[in-house]
Amino acid sequence: MNTPKTIGAAGLSGCKAGERSSAGSLALRFHNLAALPRPRGRVRALALAAALWTVALLSLPTVAAASPPAQWVRIPTDPASTPRARHNHAMVFDEVREVIVMHDGRLQDGTVLSATWQWDGQRWTQLATDGPRVFQHSMAYDPSRGVTVLYGGRTAAGHANPIGDTWEWDGQSWTRIEVGPTKPPPPVMGGMAYDPIRKKVVRQGGITAPNDTFDVGKTWEWEGQTWTQIADGFIRGAHSLLFDAVRGRMLAFGGSSTGNNSPSPGLWEFDGDQWTLLTAAGPSARFPFNRALVWDAHRNVGVLYGGAAGSGEGLDDTWEWDGVGWQQVNVPGPGRRGMHAMA
Repeated sequence: MNTPKTIGAAGLSGCKAGERSSAGSLALRFHNLAALPRPRGRVRALALAAALWTVALLSLPTVAAASPPAQWVRIPTDPASTPRARHNHAMVFDEVREVIVMHDGRLQDGTVLSATWQWDGQRWTQLATDGPRVFQHSMAYDPSRGVTVLYGGRTAAGHANPIGDTWEWDGQSWTRIEVGPTKPPPPVMGGMAYDPIRKKVVRQGGITAPNDTFDVGKTWEWEGQTWTQIADGFIRGAHSLLFDAVRGRMLAFGGSSTGNNSPSPGLWEFDGDQWTLLTAAGPSARFPFNRALVWDAHRNVGVLYGGAAGSGEGLDDTWEWDGVGWQQVNVPGPGRRGMHAMA
């Protein structure tokens, strides 16, 4: 399918963590898009959302002139076939099928869902309703095996009911993978991303329920059959993991190492053995919830939008990481967002 990839999601917009609001549908694109050739081939996209907002970054083909600045642009969608507003869901880009996969989360009334949706660049399609009924879970796409991996999450509102199940989505159905006793503890809001060099899914940290303590400092990897602990000591929860294709390293941003709702600043790097602070400059400390920071493979930059401040209020700034440093992109965004999703 030779269409730009887009991502849709939901979250809380312009409000504090305990409040609810709804929104619409957005896309991130370059200026003067209509005057340039239509993108062809595999194109990476970025997305984020609040309730009923679809967001995407449409990357343009290489041209001789300098690339114009990027901007966020709304993409209209059919309300009859668009997922309802939600938060604490997860999204990934399926490189093989060239679609965005979103798996549920919570509605504004607290209902925990179990549906799986697909965005093909033009429309949303509900693919299944019998997947794991969770929110605050972690997902990553494994292109070496052509599956989406889901781990953990909560099954009900409140601070209880965490699970430590591993699921995989093959594009048609979910399968619960039976693993041995050696596996990550069942915290929620852990960071998870795919490492294309090691060809494994990496999961790090999280928040231990039912007390919501930030005491999970272990890093694990998944190769399709077994979870293996590969590092210890880097305590984080409600953060984002990102594989930096420029540096060839896994990065961690945001989240907290304490239980006092104070986000920790800085961007951290994992060399396969230990985590070290890469830079403390850049975006303010925040909770990106493993969904607000993604890699744009077409432009070789990481893109961060919003997240929740320590006060619980959503943020509305856009940043890019180029492998060397952060740059703030001063363009209007879709508004304050927390607990949204990007892919």
